Amino acid sequence: MVGTRGLDHRAGLILLLLAGVGPLQAQVRPFPYALDDRDLVHVPVGLGLAYLGYEITSRVDPPTLDEIAQLQPSDVNGFDRVATQNFSLTAQDRSDYVRNALLGSMVLVSLTPPILGHEWSDAATLGVMSVEVLSFMFGISSIAKALSHRARPYLYNQSATVQERYDFAKDKEGWGYGSFFSGHAASSFAAATFVSIVVSEVYGPSPWSGLIWGAALSAATVVSFARVNGGVHFPTDVLMGAAVGSALGYFVPALHRRPADSALSVSVAPTSVSIRLTF
Repeated sequence: MVGTRGLDHRAGLILLLLAGVGPLQAQVRPFPYALDDRDLVHVPVGLGLAYLGYEITSRVDPPTLDEIAQLQPSDVNGFDRVATQNFSLTAQDRSDYVRNALLGSMVLVSLTPPILGHEWSDAATLGVMSVEVLSFMFGISSIAKALSHRARPYLYNQSATVQERYDFAKDKEGWGYGSFFSGHAASSFAAATFVSIVVSEVYGPSPWSGLIWGAALSAATVVSFARVNGGVHFPTDVLMGAAVGSALGYFVPALHRRPADSALSVSVAPTSVSIRLTF
């Protein structure tokens, strides 16, 4: 058992070193991500999945007049039924604008490292990571839409005629049966989570990173509410989209994270002791 005097001596030695026996050096925060051989698989698989999703959803036929006439709000579970009363082109447009702004933030964050002291190769790394997030998100959501074949809420809306609902669905190829799950919610939460994590880990925790977390997740939530208010998604559609998008936005940076370096290193020379602090 170490006595209190021994602990005092050790604490005193540490304080002495920090006080100036050797210089205390701080270096620029290292870039936390790196590409590896797995990306040679992830990128083509993600792009292939996205293409497959596009192909199968584009071949889904719109609902017929008879199919729409048979849809009744009472067929929908109680939690989702509220969406069958909604339809708003304004809300749909709002979801597009905010979602596109979030996707644009991914591009912006990918381009900032060389401006703020990192290398252009670091920007390329973030660009590849962004492609992986969005390609997998689009592919998974598109395939889920085709397999679930879930009618969108507005097709149940009794305030519009069957013909009006049919005409709107027909104008958007493969769209009438694309309710589950929400690609807008998935892409918005993927972008919000990805951008927030990258900013926090590349530049370090700060009031700015906290503000970005709050603003990005709030914007993604606005998109999800707008999709329900617009009558194009049920609440369960946006909840699933948020879960899938958040998971992709989290795990792609996690898979590219470099092993953590030791935060504190000590070197001893004949005439000095130096402490190097990495943060």
